[in-house]
Amino acid sequence: MPSLSFFDSAKSARTVSVALFVVLHLGLKAVFFSVPFYVYVARPVEVATAGIVSPVVLAGLIEVVLLVGVVMLWIGKLRLCDLGLTWGHVPNAVIVTILIWGGVQAVLSGLAVSAQFEPALNPELALGPERFSGKLLEATFGSAFIEEVMYRGFLVPQLYLLARAWTPNRTHRAVIALGLPQFYFGLNHIPAALRMGLSSGDVAAYIFLVILVGFLFTALYLRTGNLFVAIAAHALVNNPMPVVVAGPDPSLLALVGICFLLLAWPMFHRRFDEVFTLADTRRPPPVLWNASA
Repeated sequence: MPSLSFFDSAKSARTVSVALFVVLHLGLKAVFFSVPFYVYVARPVEVATAGIVSPVVLAGLIEVVLLVGVVMLWIGKLRLCDLGLTWGHVPNAVIVTILIWGGVQAVLSGLAVSAQFEPALNPELALGPERFSGKLLEATFGSAFIEEVMYRGFLVPQLYLLARAWTPNRTHRAVIALGLPQFYFGLNHIPAALRMGLSSGDVAAYIFLVILVGFLFTALYLRTGNLFVAIAAHALVNNPMPVVVAGPDPSLLALVGICFLLLAWPMFHRRFDEVFTLADTRRPPPVLWNASA
């Protein structure tokens, strides 16, 4: 995996913006999981939009405006590319999404054909276009997009830049830049775990798994130089949207595909470098095709 020197050329945000991000983020979490917010704000919006803007999507919209727009871009004086949001990288992430999603469908379809498991159509496909769109938005924008921008696009590089001034020890810098955001990522899933009705032991196990997955997404970002690939992977883990449900958990299959992609990326880069780039996120990516040709 590439080292954290990947972020040496990143722009440093104003220190106050990092502290303000944590304070405001925790405050918003408390609001989003409160009963008044759900009853008087989130639920009415969900009903008015026929399920397209669910409470998760609404929370993501608010976080984009306040945390990304106000804290990171306005107060922190960062640009979108400093958060890993280089829009020219989207086509590469779309290709990765199709490959992993297609792999999951191929495995599940193979199991269904082999009759090893009782196949069934994904019940989410019968929710109707509005609710199905809402599920897609939850998986992509409501969780994956905003969480990857916050934890991997903002906290990892900014804590790395701060740690360079705090300590000359590389191990300490790595613990700060890699460990703290993933630990914070895990802790912020405690309310969701409690809402699922998990026991205390199951909550601890769930948070531990979330932290491990956070490290996986961070490794994928560092390996590929493309935050949108991490966003795509995160969305597929949240909801891989299988057409056929047959046996294994589709999210687990998506995780297996992501791990394979992480290990095989350098090989793909050597053979298909125009698609599987290892480019710095602050540099223009290679052009996948020439629109004027």
